[in-house]
Amino acid sequence: MTHRFLLTLALSVHALAGCASDASAPTTTTGGVRAPFPAAVSVASPLKGSTTPITAARLRSVFPEWLVPSAHAAGTYGSAFAEATKRIAGVLDGTVAVTSAFDPNAFGRKLQRTQCFGPTMYYTNHPDGPSGNSGQLPQGDLGLWSETEGTTGEACAAAELNALLASDSAQAHAALVGLAAMVRVLGGALPAAGATTSALAGMNALRIPGVTFTAADLSLDATGKTWSYALDFTAPGSKDVAVRLEHTPGATASVYTGKYQVSVAGEPPFPNCTTASTVDALSASYERTGTSSLVLASRRGTYCATSLAALPATLVGSDGLLDPSVKWPSTASGWGGNFGRFGASFDPSSDTLKGDYAYAWQAGPQDGHSRLFNIRINGGSADGEAFYGYGDDIASTDGTLKGLICNWAGPGGTRRLETSYAQRQFVAFDAASGLWKQPAGGSDLRYAPTNDCTYTNAARSGGATFWYDRDLTGATTGSATQANLIVDATDATYPLDLFSKGTSATIADALVARGGKLPPRL
Repeated sequence: MTHRFLLTLALSVHALAGCASDASAPTTTTGGVRAPFPAAVSVASPLKGSTTPITAARLRSVFPEWLVPSAHAAGTYGSAFAEATKRIAGVLDGTVAVTSAFDPNAFGRKLQRTQCFGPTMYYTNHPDGPSGNSGQLPQGDLGLWSETEGTTGEACAAAELNALLASDSAQAHAALVGLAAMVRVLGGALPAAGATTSALAGMNALRIPGVTFTAADLSLDATGKTWSYALDFTAPGSKDVAVRLEHTPGATASVYTGKYQVSVAGEPPFPNCTTASTVDALSASYERTGTSSLVLASRRGTYCATSLAALPATLVGSDGLLDPSVKWPSTASGWGGNFGRFGASFDPSSDTLKGDYAYAWQAGPQDGHSRLFNIRINGGSADGEAFYGYGDDIASTDGTLKGLICNWAGPGGTRRLETSYAQRQFVAFDAASGLWKQPAGGSDLRYAPTNDCTYTNAARSGGATFWYDRDLTGATTGSATQANLIVDATDATYPLDLFSKGTSATIADALVARGGKLPPRL
């Protein structure tokens, strides 16, 4: 099974939108109208550190004032979203070259994969299948299988979320840099209320390798309140890209709302689609109501359409976001590849990114269940908890984690939802490495890949002993005496070790009891 996702999981999307300090966001004015661009919005996973360590010279020039003093020192790492938002601000104010910040190859970047999450796994004599069965469990279905990713020490929940969001984050960031470049090349020549100004000549004058801009328009509505951006171009690989943004500033620099969409035509065909190529579309909305409150929602889908013009009229719902119910084949050009949804509600003035996040994805319109991360980042210290499990279909989920399916595609799999369980991993930011790591003993991940998540009877399948490659050596067969194959609540050495709802009515209630809650949008 394959999967990819959404803009967003700052968790964020599609994905997370981060905010730099208001002081670092440049203000552009024309005719008394302020701040036509959301300089403090970007997309990056909250569980991803910056790509470059902080040096003494970069403490104030690269990272927002609120991030540096209490959390980081020279030689350590900050957050990826703080780095991204600062780069966009630099494009706007002229301190960062557009050609160095804009990455046209981001619009063709593909899903990355981790070793620790949903590995392929060989097995023999699966207890839920017929006698003598053997094979390999497919990629993507086994959840958080190992505590850490490879030899890096990165917590699996962080590594997987970062991988899911890597291409989405890169694409969304490149789109926002391109829009910021429009403001940059126009300088003070911004449109008056009810008018439109073209930045096309200035954008092509940047001479970005492999890119030809065909439209670059900035408009201000008749009321003088909402700015609209339209940027069209061809990217490397003959991809047609369209970016749209509507941004409405509020009374202060820390109050604004908006939404944007990125569409990329010329993607390879997907098995579900009968078209020769497909279109990737990403949408996001943001609302900042003050210095300490930002709400983000983003969605991304792969559509059975050959061109931007072939996208269905119903692609976007009344909320301005992609509608996950527009599926193939009921809609011929609906989403048929993958779909992801992300939501975040957090404090952008907190160096811990304190808040609540949810990320849901589904590989194919027929799956019926979304895979889910619910994440809570605590205040006061850069740590938190990540929970993984399954929820409702991607078209209807609100991010509520409903339980765990332990045998999704194995022999005799019934996709039985164990509503008492989920997987949990405690994570803490390590500023010395820029990675989110798991403190010792901070996870509840262990289960057997069977319908009931346990393996207690060595002879459940025709008298043969079940074997599976739990330690991921790549072996196709193994010893029947491997102790770590036995997984049940009474086993002292390798017990069933999942997060349980305990005395709560549901897993979702158990998460609330631990201080978590769902973001208001997904």
